[in-house]
Amino acid sequence: MDQLVVYHSTNTNNDVKLEWVPTENEIKTIVRCSLNKLHIFEPPNSESLYATLLTLPEYIMGCIQKEGYEFIFLMIDPINSFYWQDKVEELDQMIN
Repeated sequence: MDQLVVYHSTNTNNDVKLEWVPTENEIKTIVRCSLNKLHIFEPPNSESLYATLLTLPEYIMGCIQKEGYEFIFLMIDPINSFYWQDKVEELDQMIN
């Protein structure tokens, strides 16, 4: 996908504006390329989340060197997903 050449013009206030209009095949290519760059981590607990975050810089550098692209966005959702699980474990440790 080196060059995308489909444009249409809009005329607003006597200004001609060219906008790219992707074809269906171009949209499929963009989606496929984007999904190939998607990395999903699903740690089962807070310790695994912490370990994942600690090794993330090394993982990202490996991807940059191997795949040749940079990470642009990192999303953690939800960041507090293990909060109550950790609280229950804390309580169990206090009781025992």
